Parts: sequence; C-alpha cells; structure tokens
Amino acid sequence: MKFKIFSLVLSLLVVINSYAQRSTAECEIAQTSSELNINNVRTTIYSIGDMWWDIQQGKAKYEVTKGGGVHALFAGSIWIGGKDSYGQVKVATTMFRQRGVDFAPGPLNQDGQTSIDVCREYDKMWSITKEEVKEFRAWWQCYNDPTCNDNEFDSYTIPDIILNWPAHGPEGGYDMYLAPFWDYNEDGYYNPYDGDFPYFEFPEDSITDDIDCIKSRNKRQSLRGDQAIWFVFNDAGKEHSNSDSEKIGLEIRAVAYAYSTNTPINDLTFYNYEIINRSTETLYETYVGFWTDADLGYAKDDYVGCDVGRGLGYIYNGDENDETAEGISGYGAQPPAAGIDIFEGLFQDNDGQDNETSYEVINGVRTLNCELGDIMNVNINGLNFEDGVIDNERWGATSFMYFNCGGCGNPSTIGPVSTQDYYNYLRAYWTDNTHMLYDGTGHSSYVGTSTVPTNYMFPGNPTSDICGYGQNGIIMSGWSEETASNPAGDRRFVISNGPITLAPGAVNNLTMGVVYARATSGGAYASVEAMKRVDDIAQNLFDNCFRVLDGPDAPNLTIM
Repeated sequence: MKFKIFSLVLSLLVVINSYAQRSTAECEIAQTSSELNINNVRTTIYSIGDMWWDIQQGKAKYEVTKGGGVHALFAGSIWIGGKDSYGQVKVATTMFRQRGVDFAPGPLNQDGQTSIDVCREYDKMWSITKEEVKEFRAWWQCYNDPTCNDNEFDSYTIPDIILNWPAHGPEGGYDMYLAPFWDYNEDGYYNPYDGDFPYFEFPEDSITDDIDCIKSRNKRQSLRGDQAIWFVFNDAGKEHSNSDSEKIGLEIRAVAYAYSTNTPINDLTFYNYEIINRSTETLYETYVGFWTDADLGYAKDDYVGCDVGRGLGYIYNGDENDETAEGISGYGAQPPAAGIDIFEGLFQDNDGQDNETSYEVINGVRTLNCELGDIMNVNINGLNFEDGVIDNERWGATSFMYFNCGGCGNPSTIGPVSTQDYYNYLRAYWTDNTHMLYDGTGHSSYVGTSTVPTNYMFPGNPTSDICGYGQNGIIMSGWSEETASNPAGDRRFVISNGPITLAPGAVNNLTMGVVYARATSGGAYASVEAMKRVDDIAQNLFDNCFRVLDGPDAPNLTIM
C-alpha cells in the first residue's frame, strides 16, 4: 500500500514538474506606447504590437496628414496561427482588448518561458532617429582621430537611447543578443565607448551585412528609416484571453519605422517583425497576417479591395465625400485611400531551388506572363524568385478578406471569437469553416456568389488577378464592392501570408507597411490608383535594399 501511495505521489510530482516547466508567468497587460511621428504621419504603437489607436480613449491614432486631426486607420495588430504535430490549431492575436490579449512584453528564455519581472522590464519601447546615430558616429570617429578638431563636439553627450540600448537580453537563459547593434570592435559586447551603436545600416561606409543586396534569409534584423522604434513581445507571458488558444511560445522582435523625405514615402509607415519559435514543438502550416480596423476618416462609409499583383489590401471611401459625423472627423471631398502591403513576406520553407518567376523584361518593362514559369508559386506578388540565390524566396500576400462588425450581416462573416475563427481568417475561410467564394459577399449564403473558391476578396474591376492565381488558375471577371452592390460601411480586414514551418529555434521575418495617397481630382477611386503608384515606389525601396528613395511606375501586367 505504501508503495502504491509513493508511486502516486511520485507521478503527481512528475506531472506538476512537467506542468511547471511548460507554464510561465501571468504577466500584466502591457500599457506602454510610443509615437511614430518623424514624417507626415503621427501614430501610436503599443509594446505588445497593437497599434494605430488610443486604448484609453478608444479613439483612432493614425493621423495623416499630421496635425490635420483626421485619421486613416483605427486599429491594427499582427496575427499568427499554425498547427502542432497533433493537428491542434494554436494562434496568437489581439484586437480591441475587450476580451483580453494574447501577447505580453519582453523576450522568452531558451525554455520558452518568461517572468513577471522580465515582462515589466520590457514593457518599454526604444525610439531612436538615424540622425542621432549619425551624430554619435561622427563624434566617436573624431574623438578617436588625433588629427580631428573636436571643438565642434565640445558640448556633445551620448544620448541615453544609445547608452541604454537593449542590445543584450536579461540573465536566466535568455538570448544574449536582443536589439540589433553594430559591434565596431567585434568583441561580442555592446559598448558605445568602443564605437558600437544601434544598427542602422550605412552601406556607403560598409556598415551593413548585405553589401551586395543579396537579400539572404541569414541577414539579421536592422533598424530602418529616419525614426525607428524597437520593441520585443511574446505570446507565452499571458493566457490567451483574446483567442482562447493554447500558448505557442513565440518571441517577436519588432521595428516600426518611417522616412522623412520630399517624396510620397513621407506619408508611409513600415513594420518589421522577427519571429522566433522558443518552444520545443514545431508549428506547422503557419500563417502570419495583419488585422486592420480600417476606418478612413468617418467609419461608416468605406469600401475595401485588394490588388493581387501588388500584395496590397486597401480601403477607400464609398462615396465622393467623407463627411464628419458622430464626433468623427472626415476627410471631406476628394478623400484619400490607404492600404496594407506585405512588402517582404515570410521566407518560404527551403526546397533547395531558386524558384522560377513568371515575370520577364520586355523593352525595359517588367511584364507578367501568365504562361511563363509556375504562376502558382506566389511569385506573382512574392520576392526573390529566379534571382540566382537558392532558398531566399519570400511569400507575398496569400489571402485578403474582410469581415463584418458584430451584429452585421451573416453570423458566419462577423468577427472571430474562437481559436479556429482566427486561424480561418488567416487562410480565407469563414467562421463556419467554408472557404471564401468568388463574387457577391464571398459567402455561399449570398445569391450572387459563385462556387469558385478564392483567396482574394474584391480584387477590383477589372480584376488585378489577371492570371487567376487566387482561384488556382481560374481567371474570373472583375469583382469589387461596387459590382456586389454593397452598401458602404465599417470595414475590418485581414491580409495574410504563408504557410511556413516554424521548427524549435527557427527564425523568420516579414515587413508590412501602411500606404496612403490622396488624388487631387477624379473622385474617391482615383485615390486608390494614386495609392497604387505610391505603393510601387515603396516596393522599389525593398527591392533595392533601401538604397533609393524613389521608384518606377507600376509593372505592365499583361497576359501573354
């Protein structure tokens, strides 16, 4: 009998110890925010990745033009979802925080855990300008050059943001290297007095780990723009009160950034995410998307759509005047358009190939040829196909769909509640587990909807999916909110990319951005066309490793 009791106690201890190893702290809900404001946009970003809104006042905080008092977006956040080896779906998401959040601030240790103290320590955001780093480099070089007249630096002091840059992780099994820095003397430790600095790239001085713009998947995270905000968060520091999912064990290192220029890039903001699987389990069929409550000025008169070839989802006004109503300022006549573009999608799983492209250059113009290459390998809006480098291909946007606000429309097309709902919206499925269908409302309950599954809602009229990529090669006629005779209203949408496999310790990264433009004439949809031209300029930045701040006209999308 004693042996049985001892065995039972021992078993319980093993179970308790196993649970203790898997569990982690229940961190407080993060409250820290920072403002990205160096160019024509003023917006708020929080330390666990939700952004573009004021959580205390419940108001929009994506003001463009800065100082105008009108906002192009209301809220947004990153969503991540996949399956474990047993096929169980796990997600990490955040929306309006009314149900809670799935993320906590700070990194995870090598066991995929964190602590309340670490969460509190990293409920911070580190905002820095490239000019601060330029000035530091000039001072340090002069200080260490006996021939330099350092009188101009008599009053210089190293800024706190450089002195206290979070280059190294906390003790307790956390990664030694955290926020990106340039290790001038290559001793492995961050010390500004040795010439080390937060890692903005200066390729003209060979301060880069990709001098030839190869765009390898081994390139490390760097800071970009004229202002950059670095922060780190995870999905293991809190119970997933938003999605009710089990924790995954992901650490996300993020950089929000913007450029101050005399070009249309001055109206844009960008967001880079480095995703690390700190758990002991592989996450299969992993998708990463961006949820947006896209209120363009006044919230209740909007339309949405997408451009498949550009990997761009967008919002525009449903009529020609964005009125001010219900205490919300509108843009007025000739309203703008705004969009979310996955400029650099996730790296695809390795296949040992330099996968082929469906684009060719004809008379100096990059042209899409639907008969060339493999149109279904997402090269239509992905990156780095047939560029001479093996296994550096990136996904583009693989799905775009909107859903209705609670109490609006078919119950299967409203906002997500369950873990499966969130995962469905990342893959162009409704909450009733049916695939989105082409035309109408995208749901089978609508009389005008076809039976053809699609991954892209409202690709435009004429369609931007000229090769039928979203319908597995079936070319369809145009489809927009106008062709569906939808009433304008309050729109939320998800633009996503994947799938990938995230093994334990695996790292992947992606960058998305907010695009904005306002046409001077031609009506609301003219602003969509203007925004697409700006989007091409921005994409050219990524294609050229940010070494230009201008770009070409749109590619010639021609069926050959």
